[in-house]
Amino acid sequence: MATPKYIAENAWRKCEKINGELLVATYGALVASLLQKHGAENTNTILHEIGVDMGERLVEEFFCQTKLQFENTLEKIATHIGEIAFKMFMDITPSVEVNEANNTFTLTIEDNPLAMFARLPDEIKDTPLIYCNVYCGAIVGALHSLDVDSSCHIEKCTTRGDDTTQITVQIKK
Repeated sequence: MATPKYIAENAWRKCEKINGELLVATYGALVASLLQKHGAENTNTILHEIGVDMGERLVEEFFCQTKLQFENTLEKIATHIGEIAFKMFMDITPSVEVNEANNTFTLTIEDNPLAMFARLPDEIKDTPLIYCNVYCGAIVGALHSLDVDSSCHIEKCTTRGDDTTQITVQIKK
């Protein structure tokens, strides 16, 4: 059987791509506009909802491109999201740490493309803004499409001065 890395690389090569810097700049402009109109709390909700909509659609593309079958185990879900889906759609491979006892997994992104050019003003850093909340929405949306109840939150983010972006996903039974 092919390794997750091979599957991810192969799927990434097949996918139609847009310029990464354009995506990052567009996302930054979206976040800035939402902040200006809605404030930090509502922006977090909107980014999550956008991510949910994306995840619900991306999951179909994921299984179509990879030819994988869905397996409802924590280890497989974590591997499919962290090692394959992130590579396929964002060209990054976060490290994946599974905690079976808590039914969670953590994705650690060393170089977060969404935060690549993001420079938050000091007054924004003191707000509850979760700049990369679209990631959590996409994960929750994809899992919801597969009838997997989950929650997700950003533990750390490079836009807040952390060294990495860390996403924790809990699969609810």
